[in-house]
Amino acid sequence: EGNFYRNYFTNSKSYRLSNYGGYRGESTNKDISLNLELDLPKELIGCADVVFNHTTLEHIFDVFKAVSNLCLMSRDIVIIVVPAAQEEHTSESFGDYWRFMSGGVAKLFEKNGFTPIALGSSQNQGCAIYHFCVASRNPEIWLKKIPKNLMSINDGSNLFRENIIERIFYKTFSNKNK
Repeated sequence: EGNFYRNYFTNSKSYRLSNYGGYRGESTNKDISLNLELDLPKELIGCADVVFNHTTLEHIFDVFKAVSNLCLMSRDIVIIVVPAAQEEHTSESFGDYWRFMSGGVAKLFEKNGFTPIALGSSQNQGCAIYHFCVASRNPEIWLKKIPKNLMSINDGSNLFRENIIERIFYKTFSNKNK
């Protein structure tokens, strides 16, 4: 945490960024300017061993096309971080359209021929919940190397004292309201 993304990949021989512009997304000459909602340029198909996408998918309306493009770019691994429970945030240059459930994240990858090999969530109480998923075209290589139960899913149940049905029932039928 609190580092540059580049520093997470200490064994990489090369590292490239993609940006689409707008607030906090200005591209440099070294970056790839990429709109994940459009068809992927042919030269980017299979261009990377690992594709890492951190907290951008909620800002892309056609999330199915975006995940397809991420998978097309990768020869093997795609890593994503997406919000499950987070405050809505928009700007003039981007919207905020989605929150993701862990099962939905897995299905997005499976639809594109990838298998989730690690899926977990942030666990800090009182904070936004993010899902972290590593998926592979070649899961048989990685499943032997990744410990089972490496991460756990935070389903958000600790965000609320009781569920919505319990709250409605309590408000409707409690003695305090009579």
